[in-house]
Amino acid sequence: MNSQQQTKTAKASALTRAPRNADELSFTYRKTPSSPISWWNVEVPDSLLWDDHFQAGRRYGEEYVSYLDNPEQDQPKDDLTGEHHLSAILHEIVRKAPETPEGLYIGFFQVVAERLFSSRIC
Repeated sequence: MNSQQQTKTAKASALTRAPRNADELSFTYRKTPSSPISWWNVEVPDSLLWDDHFQAGRRYGEEYVSYLDNPEQDQPKDDLTGEHHLSAILHEIVRKAPETPEGLYIGFFQVVAERLFSSRIC
């Protein structure tokens, strides 16, 4: 198991509660604690079905919104706020679009939009 897989495994086992910082999100990654964060480091489901990718994206979206909703959220190490995180996520998605199935990011942004328009994160 490489260090990136170990990080994902540790994050997954720690997430019995809402993430308190961006490093606890399962779809983020840092090579070292001081390196910049990669905001869209998703695991693509083995399935070729669009709906499987879409549902995985929705799970990432739910995780992100639970992080934004978390009253115990830590002060970000990078001093970015939620809207800046979302911009960084979008930037990474656009950059990685050729290698990422569209269902992943459509599902992610559908959840974020649902919460935004229901005023849960406004």
